[in-house]
Amino acid sequence: MDDQFRNAISQLSDYHMPFSEDSKNNLLKMNIYNKNIFTLGNPGLEIFKDFNPKYSKNDIIKKYNLLENYILCVFHPETKNNTNYVELFFNQVKEFLKETEQSRYYSLLILKTNCDPGYVQIIDTVLNMNKEFNNIVLIDNLERSDYLTIAYYSDFYIGNSSSGLYELPYLNIPIINIGNRQEGRQLSSNIIQSDYNNIKDNMVHVNENMKDIITNIKQAYPIYDSKNIFIKSLDTIFFN
Repeated sequence: MDDQFRNAISQLSDYHMPFSEDSKNNLLKMNIYNKNIFTLGNPGLEIFKDFNPKYSKNDIIKKYNLLENYILCVFHPETKNNTNYVELFFNQVKEFLKETEQSRYYSLLILKTNCDPGYVQIIDTVLNMNKEFNNIVLIDNLERSDYLTIAYYSDFYIGNSSSGLYELPYLNIPIINIGNRQEGRQLSSNIIQSDYNNIKDNMVHVNENMKDIITNIKQAYPIYDSKNIFIKSLDTIFFN
């Protein structure tokens, strides 16, 4: 329902501070006045002007009982998807883990899903995976700095969280974005878009081409001076 709510709120709002020029153009197509739109950028990206991980990689490995090489996974329900997408996703991931056991043995660190309809199936599937693999780590939630640190040291990320599009590309890791949950959003050059039928193939591709994927990354979402833009926008709104 996210898009319907966003569109309704946009129509009800008087002023808008979108993340990107693409988002601004979407508002203009909805007949929002240009003078009421202030492109703010994503304030959450300002941390990447000078990002430093909170812990060492050894600290992360010990704390979560991980192998030297690990994959970060954040997978949320697709509320409009009526297929067996959860089963498809985890079956493909399992096939990859089995296939790479001989060459590069991975831990899979999974962050618990949000509570959208379908989350119970995702949790149950992960718990069943734990019976089959001894290298699956499921954690409830993380502070932002911990999450970014874990992502920073991961070999790559797979999932459908918005963080995989906005924040994680700045950590210079390969990203595999799954399905349609982020459909319509821009992709940085280190993001591979995958449907549910070629997940394993894309994971194999990332495993074999990591250095090439993260070379000369072109970011889809530049870092703006968001705080100052925000203050100036408020000045314009309230004092003009």
